[in-house]
Amino acid sequence: MASSSFMKSSCEIGDLPSRLRYLARDFLVDRTDDWFLVDINPNGQYGFIPALRDPITHAIADELEGNTPA
Repeated sequence: MASSSFMKSSCEIGDLPSRLRYLARDFLVDRTDDWFLVDINPNGQYGFIPALRDPITHAIADELEGNTPA
């Protein structure tokens, strides 16, 4: 069973190509709060969560346009 600290350390953004500006990571979390990486998507979906659709869209656009602090 993977531990939360393993998942966090093995999935750092810094390990990915520097030109990758956005990705979505899919995890499963078991009843003991262990996290398991399922997939990394360069264009992951989030629009099915209505309350988060606009904030996430704006945050991604800001990042891609360089409007976020370094």
